[in-house]
Amino acid sequence: MALIGHGEVFAASARDGGEAIRVTQTPGPEAQVAWAPDSSRIVYVGERDAVNHLFLYDFAQHVETQLTRDSAPDQAPRFSPDGKSLAFVRDRRELRVIDPESKQERLVVAGSLGGGFRARWWRRGMVARRKWIAYSASGDRGLRNLHVCAGSGRDSAPDQLSRERFGRLHPWSPDGKFLLFATNQRTETPQIARIDLTRAYPILPRNGSKISSSPILLAKEARALQPTASHR
Repeated sequence: MALIGHGEVFAASARDGGEAIRVTQTPGPEAQVAWAPDSSRIVYVGERDAVNHLFLYDFAQHVETQLTRDSAPDQAPRFSPDGKSLAFVRDRRELRVIDPESKQERLVVAGSLGGGFRARWWRRGMVARRKWIAYSASGDRGLRNLHVCAGSGRDSAPDQLSRERFGRLHPWSPDGKFLLFATNQRTETPQIARIDLTRAYPILPRNGSKISSSPILLAKEARALQPTASHR
């Protein structure tokens, strides 16, 4: 397990317990720590030079690596399921993906992503060899809705999954077939809702024009989950 204490990153064994290891010792605070899928690395946000950047710590090598150096602040890093990519938000307006090895970045989505951003990756089961990112973003009316897009940022526009709600994203289902999120409108009591997802392929035109044949995700209408007696 990894945690933040007094602005520094600490790590300890969740199985054996014991004293935590101090990972960072810096003048600026760290935050938003996340583990790689293989538990050999962590990524976190560190304030260096008065700007929040992403840092990677490798426990096998005992080495910290700075991943981003932009003048705009970064936040909310999330590893992809295979650990080869990281999704994060820059300046609360850009959803980006970076390769931790090459440090090459790509822009996936631009918009108002601040105020409770959550990103969740999924790859296995839903569409083979293709990574998807689910995230929440604010629209023109200030309401957060859920969206899903391809992690590559190519050949696919973001798909809006919820309408005119305040959505707080929860993890994908283990089989990748549905998403759960907390939803409400302003003063309403929040509810847990479910969106079922399926894959489809675009129909190719007969006139010979070229369009992408990449698979897309389709979403059924979100529905609220009713609590059972054991969950009340």
